[in-house]
Amino acid sequence: APAAKSNLRRGDVILEINGMPIRSADQWRAVVASTAPETKVRLKILRDGKPDGLPVTVGEQPSSQAGRSSGRGSGDGARGRNVLRGVEVMELTPEILNQLHLPAELEGVVVTRVGRRSPAGWAGLGRGDVILEVNRRAVRSLQDFERLTVNLEEEAAILLINRQGFTFFMTISMGR
Repeated sequence: APAAKSNLRRGDVILEINGMPIRSADQWRAVVASTAPETKVRLKILRDGKPDGLPVTVGEQPSSQAGRSSGRGSGDGARGRNVLRGVEVMELTPEILNQLHLPAELEGVVVTRVGRRSPAGWAGLGRGDVILEVNRRAVRSLQDFERLTVNLEEEAAILLINRQGFTFFMTISMGR
């Protein structure tokens, strides 16, 4: 995996990337996801209680760890009537469940990106949210999500979301 090749170890705490402080796991994932593969960066880490610098070359996450992903289009200026345009999701893996501190038996898909000017962005759907249902139908896998949203041309959709261990319904509609 890219982390192993870079000499990162379990227990290392990442403090900065190229001088930018990292304040959360979500921020870290967003920064890494927006960095092109093969880009060289410098990490400031805390290892065994001691600060250290570490040069790293960003790689692509292997498909065995990344899970499969799906998107409904860019969302920022995307056309179409799909209320979930601009939402990108990924298969919920044991690693992701662990990172999000969620129970291992939780089923759904995790949101990896939401277009800022999309209906989902206006409604407050965010990266790291786990979609459990679409229009009261269970989402147990990426295939379920794709099947339930591929032709979603309704004015609104009701999602059951798990956010940081709290479950709630969210309505996403075409209008703000």
